[in-house]
This record gives sequence, structure tokens and C-alpha cells, in this order.
Amino acid sequence: MTSGADERKGPLSGIRVIDWTVFEFGPVSTMMLADLGAEVIKVEGIQHPDRSGEDAMPDNDGGGDPFNRGGSFNQRNRGKRSVTLDLSREEGRQTFKELVRISDIVVENYTPRVMRRWEMEYSNLKEIKPDIIMVSNTGYGHGNGPY
Repeated sequence: MTSGADERKGPLSGIRVIDWTVFEFGPVSTMMLADLGAEVIKVEGIQHPDRSGEDAMPDNDGGGDPFNRGGSFNQRNRGKRSVTLDLSREEGRQTFKELVRISDIVVENYTPRVMRRWEMEYSNLKEIKPDIIMVSNTGYGHGNGPY
């Protein structure tokens, strides 16, 4: 368990989760962890932020802050902290690794090739923090197929 100044209450208080997910499963599952008191840190890639698409422009009106107005994004990510990292750069990968060092759980839902490309598979994260828990749920499976 991590310690810190976070004053969250609930059965998961004191647990820190890295949410490196997009679409439904990941953001909703980590939203539930936040609802139960975990400190959840939402990591978005700079090239593909989770705030993009129609959801970022409610009523087709971007207003002054279109990327923070999406209803479903805000619902799925309530109670979370947020950081944007450029994982194509060494600085971004090092920052992610620092987050792993101080966290308890990593949740991701990318294709396996993404995790291999960034060298962020479970075996590598375990070298950074031996007791890390990783949830990997890709819609493409973890086999050796074309997708």
C-alpha cells in the first residue's frame, strides 16, 4: 500500500492505480476503483488523448475548453488525477516508470504490440516494482494472431 496526503475514504484508500486505458472497459473499471477510494492516475498519450472524438465537442460547440467538456469522458474519469505523457520520448517513458515505482496497480487495455513497443509488459514493470499488479485486457487477445 502506498502512503501519502490523499484523504480518500473507502476500502481501497491507500491504493494507487495507474489507469493507462481508453474506451469502455478500462476507464469504467478504474472509475469504480476510484469510487471505492483508490487514488487513480489517468495517463493519456499525447498523440492519442482519450478526450478526442465527438465527446470532446458537446452540442458541436467547442466553447473555450472543448477537451474538458465531454460528458462521457468526465463520467468515466471522475475522481481521477490526470497526466499526459509522450511515451515516444525517453522522458515520457521514464516518468511512467516513476509512476510505476510508487503505485500498486497498472491497468491497460492496448494491443500487446503497444506494450511491447514501449517495453511496458508485465515482466518489465515487475523489474521496476516486484509487487506491482497489472491488469491487461485487450480486445485483440494476447495470442500471436495478426491483431
